Amino acid sequence: MDIKYPVGYRVGDQLRIAVNFPEQLFHDIIAMAKNEKKSFNVMVIDLVKCGKLDLEESDKHEIAA
Repeated sequence: MDIKYPVGYRVGDQLRIAVNFPEQLFHDIIAMAKNEKKSFNVMVIDLVKCGKLDLEESDKHEIAA
């Protein structure tokens, strides 16, 4: 099976893409964003950055082991 990757489209200095979320995760992120007084978009970007950092750190430890 071929994996399709988004190309996105530029709006100013940002790229826009469509993302499909499991319903509960979608609602959980909205709740987190409201709690932290952030927009949904900012909350998703923060979560993705955090997850990316975690994966990079994990990969460093795997290579070192």
